Amino acid sequence: MSIIKKGNSNEEEVSLLFSGGWDSTLAAYKLCETFRKVHLLTYYHSNSDFTEKSKVNVNKLRNIFGSDKIVHNIIDIDPLKGILYRGTWRQDRKKYGLFLINCECSACRIAMFARTLVYNLENNIGYLASGEVETAPFQLITGLSDKLDILKKNLCEGYGVVYQRPVYHEKNPHRRLFELGLIDKEVEHIKFPYEYLFHETQPTCYVGPFSPIFNKFYYLPYHGKNTFEERKLRYFTEKLGIAKEWINEYFEKKRGCINTVNL
Repeated sequence: MSIIKKGNSNEEEVSLLFSGGWDSTLAAYKLCETFRKVHLLTYYHSNSDFTEKSKVNVNKLRNIFGSDKIVHNIIDIDPLKGILYRGTWRQDRKKYGLFLINCECSACRIAMFARTLVYNLENNIGYLASGEVETAPFQLITGLSDKLDILKKNLCEGYGVVYQRPVYHEKNPHRRLFELGLIDKEVEHIKFPYEYLFHETQPTCYVGPFSPIFNKFYYLPYHGKNTFEERKLRYFTEKLGIAKEWINEYFEKKRGCINTVNL
């Protein structure tokens, strides 16, 4: 997927949701080739661990492109994730039933996305990227990711930020990283869930593996793709709406603090 640019790339900066895994590392590499500065944002929450492992590939990228090009921040999303998932649990339980079991991962991704958007607005960064790939094992329904992508793009556009997925159509991100020298050994057979093969360079989530397993072996066989897609889109739409309210309140509070200081 080509990288979108507004103007002179030497003056541009971009943020990237960065775990340190294959996909986000390849996305970071491609963005470093295009943008003057790349902000890698790694997130942690109460169900995650070993976040500092993301620094392994940050350092490899810095060795290639230089420390001045790459900014790396590790940010807590637990409060926002709690608002999105636990804060509406009772209503959502009645609305979504057993589907809610897999929604913690969706709430987590939305929290990461919203927090990245806040980071962009605070630092006047016009571009926001993710390392999503079409071939990831958790992409269980063809075309659903593109529909979710439209929702995220629309949210970004509302704040004047351009959203993109620079490696989405990359068929073999692990092989490409091997060719670039960022991986010492090529992996020939991708296992499920394959992201845990990269355990030495990315955080661990103790909940994450159960969501795709639940979807693949229970929810989809018993409830079907149409029901799954309808509920996924409805959940994302609702939670992105809550995330938007949170973003607006965040900046309203920030402006209030600034006005108080200036009195």
